[in-house]
Amino acid sequence: MGGVGIWKRKFFLFYNTQNYIKMKKINCVLLIDDNPAENNFNKIIIEETNITDTIRIAENGLSALSFLKETIDFPELIILDLYIPKMNGWEFIEEYRKLPDAKKANTVLMILSNSSNPDDVNRARE
Repeated sequence: MGGVGIWKRKFFLFYNTQNYIKMKKINCVLLIDDNPAENNFNKIIIEETNITDTIRIAENGLSALSFLKETIDFPELIILDLYIPKMNGWEFIEEYRKLPDAKKANTVLMILSNSSNPDDVNRARE
């Protein structure tokens, strides 16, 4: 039941973005999540909003970090789940902060998680 509410909120957010705000098309969106259903849902919503032509998916923090270190087309939006294998979201953020500022200057990092843990919420605000 809770998952359905979250999906409805996500759809509402993207629906309103698509219909009421004119957005510049961004070069790339990177989804970091080990849940194929979430990745598929987010990919569909992003495609429907037409905010980018390039959507990359990494199923864990290590593969995401490897992609970011190797790519020349750095994503302008990263959507990160906190609870992913091999390197969790918090560990990913620590390593992401070590990347050159010039490379990530135009990037927005957004945490998208089902966690209701108050510690996660407070830490994300830092």
